[in-house]
Amino acid sequence: MAITQTTAPERSRPAIPPPIRVRQNVLKLNLNDDILFFFAKAIAVMQTKSITIPTSWNYQAAIHDYQPSANDIAKRHVVQADAATIAANTNPGKIFWRACQHQTWYFLPWHRMYISFFERMIMKLVADMKGPLDWALPYWNYSGTSKFSGFTVAKSSLLPEPFQSKNPLLRDGSPNPLFIPFRTPDANAGNPFLTDSAFLNLTSINTSTALGNSSFSVAPGSIINSFGGVETKFNHFNEDPAAAAGLLERTPHGNIHSRTGPGPDRFMGNFTRAPLDPIFWLHHCNIDRLWEVWRGQPGHADPPQWANPKKPDPVSFFFHDQDGSEQQMNASQVMDTKVAPLRYEYDDTTVPLT
Repeated sequence: MAITQTTAPERSRPAIPPPIRVRQNVLKLNLNDDILFFFAKAIAVMQTKSITIPTSWNYQAAIHDYQPSANDIAKRHVVQADAATIAANTNPGKIFWRACQHQTWYFLPWHRMYISFFERMIMKLVADMKGPLDWALPYWNYSGTSKFSGFTVAKSSLLPEPFQSKNPLLRDGSPNPLFIPFRTPDANAGNPFLTDSAFLNLTSINTSTALGNSSFSVAPGSIINSFGGVETKFNHFNEDPAAAAGLLERTPHGNIHSRTGPGPDRFMGNFTRAPLDPIFWLHHCNIDRLWEVWRGQPGHADPPQWANPKKPDPVSFFFHDQDGSEQQMNASQVMDTKVAPLRYEYDDTTVPLT
């Protein structure tokens, strides 16, 4: 199939210079859409690379977490890393692997960095394949309708159709990497799995409690809930004794993981394998979007400690860019998605109706 280079479409509102990309709701897209077609093709390229290469699928998953005995259950998805590779990527002071931030106020900014660097890698591959020059990671809005989305809860809470088992092939006849067998069967079959009788009143995907809390963070030891979590230092797995998750990290974030991939042999419900499921990236893109929804409400503001990039937060995180070069970033650098180094926005940041 012939593939032609495409240019950025006209936006419903002007982007500030330089042009910024728009992340779209995956429910607006089908498997033949360039956004998903080239995403799948880029994933396939990343999956051919060794885990020792920063721009590989397996290396990107290991950034979140890595345990050889757990990851290597599915050897066709994860290549065994030797001891030297593991040691090199968990070097104290410059941690690349096993670095995901959870139960901390860094949960949101760290994942924003993580998916942004991943997005850049996909963008480069898409451009190499003559795909859309304005490619942006789509998001999965599973938690109901907004006045602009046009999708019901019943529709949005299903696994997006391009990721389901009914779509084993891409439009060019190649295997579809967006579908993997390591999910709950109901999800892959296109059946309800987030809104069944075990989760009455849509509690597993409801965003109202998190979005209704006006405090981004709380001090260590506080018994009060907050949107973004407790103020901690670096916290991958309870390195900081003050660790406690924010409301958004609990619901809907945690429920989407556990319901999409429950059990030891499925991906989304396991820290060590979650990013190996392509839906992980759309899930976290939506969590990032919900941060923007929260920020748009009156009286909601990010921590003042992160307000000035010229006075950066003391905790830095380490990643690689699309060329494999080492990058260092802190929370102060990712407060505005519309400026460098991020340069993206969402097509819908209205408050969900559910």
